[in-house]
Amino acid sequence: MKRVALVYRGFYKRNGLENNMMKVRKKNNFNSEIFKNHLDSINSLGITPLNIDIYIHTYSVNDYEDKKLLSIFSNYNLKKYNFEKEISKKISYSIIKSLELVDEDYDLIINTRFDVSFIKYLNNWSINYNNINLAFKDLEEMWIKQKKVSDLIYIFPKKYNNILISALKKSENYYPHGPGHFIYKDLNINENEINFMIDGFFSSNTDVQSNNYIYIKRN
Repeated sequence: MKRVALVYRGFYKRNGLENNMMKVRKKNNFNSEIFKNHLDSINSLGITPLNIDIYIHTYSVNDYEDKKLLSIFSNYNLKKYNFEKEISKKISYSIIKSLELVDEDYDLIINTRFDVSFIKYLNNWSINYNNINLAFKDLEEMWIKQKKVSDLIYIFPKKYNNILISALKKSENYYPHGPGHFIYKDLNINENEINFMIDGFFSSNTDVQSNNYIYIKRN
């Protein structure tokens, strides 16, 4: 049975107001329903919650909401969490910090946003358990020009953790808000070690374009 680290990063709750990076178009709010969707998707790979350790890097809303978030994981293996008060201007900051929390050996690390929801469970995705798995290539023009990829979710064995962190640090200065889209050219590995789980070219902004596998759940 594979040991899995489920690693959450970014905002677990946003109210739709302007923050110091950009205007948030819609609200999002992680809850037990979304968590169940994530667990069911991982379970489709034959991995039970008993074999999943959870790590969290996020931004504090207030004491009440933060405790409410933690209560969702009260019956699960919550290993480490970090609520930061100050919101970083760079999206990659939280991705990096979440990956740095993982200090044990795992067969698989699943690093994801709080607000994604699986339309098709992971057993329907083309996952290579020996490679670093990216969700999909961005829209074809951006893939050709800049090798832009989706930053919604990364799945990989532990040996690639520091490699991904390094690629995120190198690529975060390409744009002021430091997205995780531009890691492909900075992954210090052979191209045959990189796998795309979904075939085709799509936008990570699922408000703009759907892909039939995963979407950002707004409310």
